[in-house]
Amino acid sequence: MIQGLPRPVANFAEQVKSVIAGLRGASGWLAGLDAGGKVPTGQLGTGTASSSTYLRGDRTWATVSGGPTSGTAVAGTVAVTVDFGASFTHFAQTVVTGQAWVASGSYIVAMPQAAAGQVEETALMSFQPVISDLSVGDGFTLSVYTPIEAKGTYTFNCVGV
Repeated sequence: MIQGLPRPVANFAEQVKSVIAGLRGASGWLAGLDAGGKVPTGQLGTGTASSSTYLRGDRTWATVSGGPTSGTAVAGTVAVTVDFGASFTHFAQTVVTGQAWVASGSYIVAMPQAAAGQVEETALMSFQPVISDLSVGDGFTLSVYTPIEAKGTYTFNCVGV
């Protein structure tokens, strides 16, 4: 017999399960689970959980404040075709005009739109679109960079708020 090793304990697995069961739901230990396998909100933190609160890092429920509210309108959308040309290149740019919805404080997001059968190709291109040069009541410049050289045309959906 090797000295220092613990002796076998009868029914060890059952004893461990019993200890865990005793700690489940106890304050500061293991959370108990409801019938759906989820932690009940009462065990997550102090305060009241509701559709208008969120759980903070300090384990308290707080009311959401600030930020956009439901019903924030989209100012405008436009599908923009960017032409990388006939030769492979990393960069393309186009000026978008005729967009009356563009304002000086517009936030515009551009996302590539994959053509039919080109979802993987579009994803692999890792396009990095940048919106600049806002022209109030008219448009903006869309510049697109890709670390993988591209050629031909690609469409970007631009959404402004």
